[in-house]
Parts: sequence; C-alpha cells; structure tokens
Amino acid sequence: MILDANCLIYLAKAELANLCYSLSRKNLVIDSEVYNETVVEGKKIGSIDAFRIEEFLKDNNIPIIPTNITKELAIFRDPGEASCSVLCKAGGTCITGDVVAIKNSREMLNKLFA
Repeated sequence: MILDANCLIYLAKAELANLCYSLSRKNLVIDSEVYNETVVEGKKIGSIDAFRIEEFLKDNNIPIIPTNITKELAIFRDPGEASCSVLCKAGGTCITGDVVAIKNSREMLNKLFA
C-alpha cells in the first residue's frame, strides 16, 4: 500500500498511522517526493506532524522509494501525487483523499483503456 502526502498527514494528525500500518499487514511504502513534502518541507515550517511522520517512518522502517516523475508531473498537480502514480503503475495501491489526484487518475486510466 502506498500513502500519498495528504493521507499520511491526516493519519499523523489523527494519530492513526500505526493502526494503518498494522491493517496493511506491515506492507506500506512511501516515495521520496511524499517524504520531502511531509517531513522535509514540514520541518521547515515547524509542523509537529512532520516530526510525528518522521518518527513513524523510522520506528516502522517504512521504505522510502525514489521515483522518476518526469512524465507524470504534467498530469498531476504536485510531485507527491505524480510519484504515487508511478508506484501504482508498478503494481501498488495508493491511498489518497485528494479529490484532484483521484480525478486525474481516473482520467489517465480512461485514456489507457479507451
């Protein structure tokens, strides 16, 4: 299961990240763009969620996968969404609450299967 930044932030805010990890049967990954958006950029602005997310990722040894988002960046509005798309195409399932990302994913799938 792949978490996008939006979902990861909400899980951290609600203190549900560990439950999500358990329910995923400890099969959870994020990509480097999501890490950058949630931890690196979050720490720059002093977000407590950034520190919670970093601790969650370290405590559970969550893999952070680098991705090449060059093609997807034209479709999605930010790097985190684009990188989640790349991982989904490689066989993952992305969890997101971002309405724009869902809309863009549906449009992309419709084009692929049209």
